[in-house]
Amino acid sequence: MAGERQHMESRQINRKPLNVPDDLKIRILGLIDSRDMHEYCRNSSETWTVYQYAELIASAPKSMEKKTEILQALMNLPMEEDQSQYLSECCLVAQTAMECLYKNQQGRIVLLVRSMDTEFPEISCMGTEPVLSYDGFLQYIRKEFMEDGAGDLGEIPECSDFYFILDLYENSESDTLKHIYRYICAPNGEIRYFEKITDPIRRIRDNEKAGRLHECTNLFSGRNGLNSWKTPFKVGDILYVDCRPYFLPTYCVIHYVDPEMPSDCCGLRCLFPTHEFL
Repeated sequence: MAGERQHMESRQINRKPLNVPDDLKIRILGLIDSRDMHEYCRNSSETWTVYQYAELIASAPKSMEKKTEILQALMNLPMEEDQSQYLSECCLVAQTAMECLYKNQQGRIVLLVRSMDTEFPEISCMGTEPVLSYDGFLQYIRKEFMEDGAGDLGEIPECSDFYFILDLYENSESDTLKHIYRYICAPNGEIRYFEKITDPIRRIRDNEKAGRLHECTNLFSGRNGLNSWKTPFKVGDILYVDCRPYFLPTYCVIHYVDPEMPSDCCGLRCLFPTHEFL
C-alpha cells in the first residue's frame, strides 16, 4: 500500500504546473545541451510540473553543487505544500549525499576510486585506488592525469573519454566496511550523479516517507532519463545522443512516436547502430 500511495502522490504532484519567474527559468533551461530541446522547452515551460523541473535538474550533466543550488532557488518560490515538500525532500537527499562525502569523519570512511571507461562503463579501465577523503581523490587525479602532479583540474576537458566511480564505505561497529554511496564523477573530479546503496527496496516499501526519499534519490542517479517529457522530434529524425558516462555518444533514428502518450517510457522509440558500428 505504501508503494501505491507513493505512486499516486507523484501522479497528483505531476498534474500541477509550477509558476517560475523568467530569470530562474533561464537558469534551468541552461542545463539543456540540445538546441532543439532547449527551444521546445522554452516554448512549453508554462505547463511544467514540479516533478518535471526536479527531473530535469537532477538528470543534467552538471555538478551536484549547481543542481542543488537551482533546486533550492526553486523551493523558495510560492507553491502548494505538497510541491514544496517534494522539492524539500529532493534537496535533502542531495545535501545528505554531498555532506557525507565532504565532511571529515576522522577515518570513519574509505573511498575507492575506479576509472570508468565510457566504451565499457561497467569495466574499470585501471586498478582500484583507496583514498580517505574527497581531497585525496582530487590529489589522485592530479597525480595520475596532470603533468607534474599539479595544476587546475578545470583544465581537464569535460569531453574526455573517462570518468570516475567513487564508492564510499563507512566503518561499522562489526569492523567491516558498509557501502553507503556511489558517486559518478567527471574527468576533473566534479560530482555529477550519485546512488544510495544501503536502502533495500523491501524496507522502503514499509515506510512511506523512506519511499518518497528513495524516489527523490533515484532522480540523481543519471540513469533514469526524462520519462515525463514530450519532445519536438518526429519519425525519421536523426539525433546525436550523448549519455556519457554510461554510454558512448552515438546517433539514432526515431522510428515511432506514440500519438496518445509521447512522453510515456515507451512513447518515443529509436533505432541505434549495433556496437561494432559505433
